[in-house]
Amino acid sequence: MKRFSIMLILLLTVCFAMGQKTSLEHSRVPIYLTGGGSLGATEYYDAGVSPLHYLGLALGIDFGLTVEWKKCRITLDNTVGGCLAAGNKADSKAGAYGITINNRVGFLYRVSEPADGLRLWVGGSFNPYTDIRINQKMMNAAVGLTSMYAIDGNFRLEFDIPSRRRTDLFMLFADISLPLVALGERPGYAYVYNATSSSNPVDYLLDGYQTFAKAMPGATTDIGIFFNLKNRNRIGLSYRWDYWTTHNASVHRFDNAYHTVNLKFMFNIN
Repeated sequence: MKRFSIMLILLLTVCFAMGQKTSLEHSRVPIYLTGGGSLGATEYYDAGVSPLHYLGLALGIDFGLTVEWKKCRITLDNTVGGCLAAGNKADSKAGAYGITINNRVGFLYRVSEPADGLRLWVGGSFNPYTDIRINQKMMNAAVGLTSMYAIDGNFRLEFDIPSRRRTDLFMLFADISLPLVALGERPGYAYVYNATSSSNPVDYLLDGYQTFAKAMPGATTDIGIFFNLKNRNRIGLSYRWDYWTTHNASVHRFDNAYHTVNLKFMFNIN
């Protein structure tokens, strides 16, 4: 929560500064509140819990802020997701609950002029990622907590589909985000909780943490379409693939993939 508050304050400060400058120039800065929800499937491998491989159902909520000023776009995106998964082996009855928190503060610059409705954006972002997994069955529990802080390279392609009434009624888009380098934290050993023990599980987790650096720890793609309303609001639908991995950078390898269908909303507040 503290991390999110700091990012929100910084982004609002930038928005305010841009708004002040633009107001002097007698032009309006588009500011959008973004939101939505997602539904899909998740698959993950965690060598720090047992069983190691899980398949499950994933749900998510998205919210954020987007500011567009001339050729620049500043974004604050937040995704809070949950999943209910089970071991993929026939003889495994273990279930797992997961919570994923994915924040991103990004900057995009339009490198191409909007010729024929086609626009290309490039930029970068700071992307903190947290994943919590809890597997509990018959008085035993395995807990996996993963944190990664990545610097991403971002690319976005937009194309306006013309119609008889408007030239921008629909907009196709494709986002690609590539984490270039990340600093991660993982438990240094598997932890199995004994329900009869008086020790605090949090103490075991924090004492056993391992910090590591990792290049190219995953990728995120988001492909979809927006319907542009006359009041400048937008409604969209997309498919997102979100993948994170530690490979062999940590003691216990972690791989996580989400495949989701997303309903998106953008509300113009300026």
